[in-house]
Amino acid sequence: MLKSKVISFLSIYTIIFLSLNVLFFLSTWLIGYIMTVLYVPDIVDAYEDVTYLQNEVTMGVIYIGPWWANPFTIFSVIASLLLSIYIYKVRRKVRQ
Repeated sequence: MLKSKVISFLSIYTIIFLSLNVLFFLSTWLIGYIMTVLYVPDIVDAYEDVTYLQNEVTMGVIYIGPWWANPFTIFSVIASLLLSIYIYKVRRKVRQ
């Protein structure tokens, strides 16, 4: 009995977690696509301010932390956990 409750909760959690990730990546892709399609460069202004790339780009190191330090990963895990607990409790009340 306990094993089936754990499996049910984990399956709900997995579905919600994957759904949030797919939604995030699809929305990121869609926004990038729309911005690319709608972009119209201004050729006149592009040649008015001509500077060398060395003066505009800061050279240095960008630290990329571990995968679990990513804010979206933390949000996704917490949101999935909270939604899973809520859905599991609602489903249990409906069955009673």
